[in-house]
Amino acid sequence: MSGNRGFTLVELAAVIAIIGLLYAAGVPVYEKAVIRARESALLENLKVMRQAIDQYYRDNMAYPEKLEDLVEKRYLRRIPDDPLTGMADWGTEPSGDELQDIYDVRSLSSDSSLDGTSYSEW
Repeated sequence: MSGNRGFTLVELAAVIAIIGLLYAAGVPVYEKAVIRARESALLENLKVMRQAIDQYYRDNMAYPEKLEDLVEKRYLRRIPDDPLTGMADWGTEPSGDELQDIYDVRSLSSDSSLDGTSYSEW
């Protein structure tokens, strides 16, 4: 028995190849999980803000003129960040053609979701 211990070059190459395959398989799964989490957060933020707008309308018989009105009158603690843009900027839809109120909110992201729809259409 010789005193040589250690790994051969072939064994090291095989281990590196296996690690590379696991990494290549794991990265797309991780990226999709991150996208799904952001989509889920976007849906929840839209739901919460839409409910706050509806409650504001029921209480005041008018829609808010700006999103900050929801915070000022304590319908929301703060305007949530859009998880896709990372900012608290939201697209707003008025209730009528010439009104300056907020009937609905949407994301300002120009990206598409995993199902192919635009986030701004949600």
